[in-house]
Amino acid sequence: MPAKATVVARTWASLLVAGCLVTSAGTAHGFPLEDRAIGEREHPRLVAAFGGVYRGDPDLHAYIGELGTLLARQSEYGDQRWTFTVLDTPAVNGFALPGGYVYLTRGLVALARNESDLAAVLAHEIAHVVAHHARTRHARIAAVDDRSRVSGDDPAPDGSWGFPPQPGQAVILARYSQQDEFEADALAIGYLHEAGLDPAAVVRMLEANEAHAALAGTDAGPHHGALSSHPSTPERVSRAVILSRRLGAGPGRTAGDGFLDRIDGLHFGSRPQVGMVRGQLVLLGGTEVRFTMPEGFHIRREPGRVTARAMDGTLIVYDEMLNQWGMGIASYLPSGSREVELLRLDGMHAATAVRNPERSGHRFEYRTLVIECASKLVCRFRYIVPLSVSLARLADLRETALSFRRFDERDRQAARSRVVRVTTVSASDTLASLVARMDIDRSPQRWFEVLNGLRPGELPAVGRRVKLVVHEDR
Repeated sequence: MPAKATVVARTWASLLVAGCLVTSAGTAHGFPLEDRAIGEREHPRLVAAFGGVYRGDPDLHAYIGELGTLLARQSEYGDQRWTFTVLDTPAVNGFALPGGYVYLTRGLVALARNESDLAAVLAHEIAHVVAHHARTRHARIAAVDDRSRVSGDDPAPDGSWGFPPQPGQAVILARYSQQDEFEADALAIGYLHEAGLDPAAVVRMLEANEAHAALAGTDAGPHHGALSSHPSTPERVSRAVILSRRLGAGPGRTAGDGFLDRIDGLHFGSRPQVGMVRGQLVLLGGTEVRFTMPEGFHIRREPGRVTARAMDGTLIVYDEMLNQWGMGIASYLPSGSREVELLRLDGMHAATAVRNPERSGHRFEYRTLVIECASKLVCRFRYIVPLSVSLARLADLRETALSFRRFDERDRQAARSRVVRVTTVSASDTLASLVARMDIDRSPQRWFEVLNGLRPGELPAVGRRVKLVVHEDR
């Protein structure tokens, strides 16, 4: 690390308010071998768990790599090999693995408003690696994975009626400590200053994350996706404000329209190939089937499955299996099932059955519905219901089953991909006319405001470039 950068790093530490001291966390000799080994081993698992690498504009990947490298050079590991990856998921989050592996979701990229905003998240994740927070968190993640290994046919042994996280997804379950977040924010502000970017972007992204979380929670029930591993607190925001104001923007680099040019065409929201959620409606473009989850259930689309959870502990899990051997549909019901019933849904052969297993003293009803949705494909619903509420939930589960059907032309239209388009506000534009161009089902005005950093009801100035969300073919 250059001598000047070392002095600056110490200055960042001295700027922190009492109770939070940043100390030197790296070495000049490269990443520890253990850190590099962890990163190399876990990288493919994490990528697979969060939708794979985003296959959008390769120029965007190159741009983020260059920006990340610029920021990493301000750190104590500036001469090491860093890997920056955009994940193909609409969730708003950033991750880091030991050994220089940094991840942003395309949902987070869409939320940023300029280059400094994007750089703020990259700098924060770089700081977690430099300060060895990522290594400490990985140890907690490994413990979560060990406790979560249960049968794919039964609920979790702790009675939470849940299924274990997909490999790599436990990274979002282990939060950083508040002290870790303070330290990472302080280091990130220093990296931004030294790179000539705006340190106040750390504050803006904290505020944008809170606005997005509130909006997503309003639209889709309790929200767990937006930077869930990086919880914002009023104290965290106030400390970032103090530090960013004292340092100010560094010289030599400005954030013009280059960022917006690079995200024009960025995919937004769920992708049809892996499934789209519209309120309580689930559209699976790959299989071309649709169904509706009950009201009050929070829906999550995960690799290989869709889950919906209610506050009373009821869980619905949907997934698909290959029927390579052409076995009868009832063969895909769990062993030991009772009340087996054969039926037809939208002309498709189906079967349902019930079990009442017990795990760690918790008793529940476990209903399975399997559907022959294609010649060699079985679609499966698993309903896990605490016995105390099982009768009350029967009508909800029945409605979900009866809603299952193949796509029609309206469904194909609804399942079209959406992308970010950048436009310039003209003198004839109004807030209403801009919002009318948004292809978003719920709260389009608030989405427009959050994506563009606007106050409720604010009209952006004439000549300003703003983001819209539209169908891909528009």
